[in-house]
Amino acid sequence: MSDMLLPQPSTLRRLVFVRECASVKQFPEDTVCATRWMKLEDKEDFTSEIPASRWDVAFYVCTNDEVPGKVYISRGGFVPDDVLYGFEAQYFRMNPNEARAMDPQCRMMLELAAETAEPCGYSKSKESTSYQEKHDVSCIMGQTSSEYLSASTLHANQRQTGRFTNTGTNTCMLSNRISYTFNFKGASFTVDTACSSALYAFIMSVQQIQHGRAGALAGGANALLLPTTFIGFCAAGMLSPDGRCKSFDNNADGYARSEGAGGVFLTPVDSIGLDFEWARVRGSGFQSRTV
Repeated sequence: MSDMLLPQPSTLRRLVFVRECASVKQFPEDTVCATRWMKLEDKEDFTSEIPASRWDVAFYVCTNDEVPGKVYISRGGFVPDDVLYGFEAQYFRMNPNEARAMDPQCRMMLELAAETAEPCGYSKSKESTSYQEKHDVSCIMGQTSSEYLSASTLHANQRQTGRFTNTGTNTCMLSNRISYTFNFKGASFTVDTACSSALYAFIMSVQQIQHGRAGALAGGANALLLPTTFIGFCAAGMLSPDGRCKSFDNNADGYARSEGAGGVFLTPVDSIGLDFEWARVRGSGFQSRTV
């Protein structure tokens, strides 16, 4: 086994800073972080009715959970359509047709990457990232679904499928496109561990710093575009009938699906030229256990 894959005791002792946090404006009910925290303290509800623009709610919703092909819920966590489908293609010097073919999850993460990485000195312009230390950055993202491919291309005549379809919808592109745009030369991959995908991406990014990387961008995105996954979860009885999570509560009766995107930029504590931090990572880890 290569030494590059083995834990290095001298580097594993390095503490990690969360240097910058995405503004998370893409989360349901767009607010700034401080306002969102106040709303959480006030126990406000972030869920909403399923937007009519996603799919025909009246057709699919049925209170009788025995009817196949239907759902028994009509709520979830949804971002506004102008956030989900809006994208500053010109800012990223991107062809409008290419931007249109790109999964909204990737669009949101690209914009969040700019908000997260650029304050740390990593510009989207390759000319401004010519120093080696600004290349040595990993990008690890979490993504567990890709409904945009089906929603945008599966038509009878397949005329919506084009040269940008594969690069716009493959899950690897959630991380790879960010690395390409910002000229990051470290590890770049997307992980899928279902609901914990973004958490795994974060932990693996911490490990990148511990193994000597100059920086790491970690994040995750989710977009709910089709009724298919809702139907499957309802058939399994996994979703809360009122579309709200009640974790660790006696009234818990399932979970609620939600969408959004978020990211953090990580650096080692001995980074030079960065005098701010959101948080300090004292430790992290994961395991797989069969109950």
